Amino acid sequence: MTPIRRSWCVAALFVMVVGLAAAPERADAQTILDRVINYNANTGEFETLIAAVLAADPAILDALGGPDPLTVFLPTDAAFARIGVTPQNVGQLGEDALTEILLYHVTPRARPLVDLYSERNVMMLNGARTSFSIQSFHRNQISVFINDARILNHAVLTRNGAIFVIDRVLLPPMQ
Repeated sequence: MTPIRRSWCVAALFVMVVGLAAAPERADAQTILDRVINYNANTGEFETLIAAVLAADPAILDALGGPDPLTVFLPTDAAFARIGVTPQNVGQLGEDALTEILLYHVTPRARPLVDLYSERNVMMLNGARTSFSIQSFHRNQISVFINDARILNHAVLTRNGAIFVIDRVLLPPMQ
């Protein structure tokens, strides 16, 4: 092998090794909890949600990192700010209230949006139902809503489910 050819081979091998080491973990290998923590580390968009999960019943944290498939609707920090909740004051809502609110953001099974919309009224883990609707804003732009929260993305698939980001906090109906 000529020295030039050997240099190219070494360079190609280096690029492959560095590329593999720097490659992000496959999305389907991460749990919902892993994805939220990693995304928040890069964007800071879910500080309040993470604080809420930590202040709620520990079973919430276990479920988001567990093996059972779930579909979750994650409100951003801006969504929490709309109702006056921040990472600093979220614990003041109390463990029971936070648990109820968070369970109203989760439905069993990893489900695509089309299935959720076709069902229209979906049972959440707290036992209450949400409703899905479509609204048209411009000629070629439609948005899907869960209750009054707009779904901001296509499903992010994880090892244990699907994630949708929403622009409002879903508040469970009063019982």
